[in-house]
Amino acid sequence: MKKIVFLPIETETRELDAKMALASKLVNDDVDCIIGQHNLLNEIVHLFDGGIYIGKNIFLDAMKSTDEIRDSYKDNNFSILWYHEEGAIYGGDEDKWRLVLEELLDPNRLFEDDVILCWGDFQKDFFSRSNPQADIHVVGGYRFDIKENSLIRKLLQTNPRITEKDYVLINTNFTAGNHYLKDAASYKAQQEDSKNDLTNKHRLLVEFADDTKRMGFFGEMISYLLVQNPNTQFVLRPHPTELIEFWENLFHGYDNIKITNEYSAVEWIDRCSFVIQSGCTTALESYCLGKPIINYYPLKLANGIDLTEGLSTLCKTPEEVNQQINSSLQSNLEAEKGHHLKSLISNFKNDASSIQMIADIAKDSLKKKNKTKTQLSKI
Repeated sequence: MKKIVFLPIETETRELDAKMALASKLVNDDVDCIIGQHNLLNEIVHLFDGGIYIGKNIFLDAMKSTDEIRDSYKDNNFSILWYHEEGAIYGGDEDKWRLVLEELLDPNRLFEDDVILCWGDFQKDFFSRSNPQADIHVVGGYRFDIKENSLIRKLLQTNPRITEKDYVLINTNFTAGNHYLKDAASYKAQQEDSKNDLTNKHRLLVEFADDTKRMGFFGEMISYLLVQNPNTQFVLRPHPTELIEFWENLFHGYDNIKITNEYSAVEWIDRCSFVIQSGCTTALESYCLGKPIINYYPLKLANGIDLTEGLSTLCKTPEEVNQQINSSLQSNLEAEKGHHLKSLISNFKNDASSIQMIADIAKDSLKKKNKTKTQLSKI
């Protein structure tokens, strides 16, 4: 009989390494961690008589969701440590950031025995305004616990799954544009959710237009680099929600590019020589791994994300990108431009381990939990 921790997985390539590292800090003679696909964990919660859940998938569609899944956990004596996996970088200005946070979580849907885990002070300050019953802690992003001698860094370097090295890595993040190429109906559904709110309808369309513009410029830039550098290996890693076939069709017949969604972003970053991106959280991971970063912004966008500008070299043309990948770049965080970044993600303000902080909070919550009577071997 042991106490139980649920660690749900939504996107394996993004979360699994960090979840494994977190579990290693929690398991002992009295605690078991179950890492699994989030829907599956939701289906087996009734088999347990208490535990803690670290994640966000009790609300599968954020604040559009009912309380059904949350209630199933509370009925089985689980405490929720609500933690958002994707990141803390949002497009637009601070008003847009607040709108995103409002859509992610209503803190008053959690209870006194629950905890809200935040990436930074901005998120904590926003949620605190609701005076929720749940405690709120800033723990940073555990995906960024990858500096030298960190647990995830050791895991990656002692168990490499990627054989290539010294390639130019291109990370794309066109979730508001490319994503709808395979499922246009999902865009229509979002518009229908807006009902008669024309402001929100226009916001959705602007986000789609911005991403579509960026995607076209990115394709042009990549093609230019491939032609100008025939002896250089490039790796294109689309965002997990993007249609990879779009990129495969776009660069069909180019010999010096590999397009893949295998493995995690940090595994590809760890063995590359340069990273090219456009306001993606992979820029933050690249900075933590000490890799030079190019931020490609060929045009001004309404929802452009410029928070990564403080730790990257900004390029606006394919020619500028080509010049930079053939020179020596350094990865530095500029104090002036990094102000908002530190507010949103505490990892860039101090060296504390996010994984250890989450583990400590989880251990404190586990003190109030009973050991389960369910034999895990029977599940």
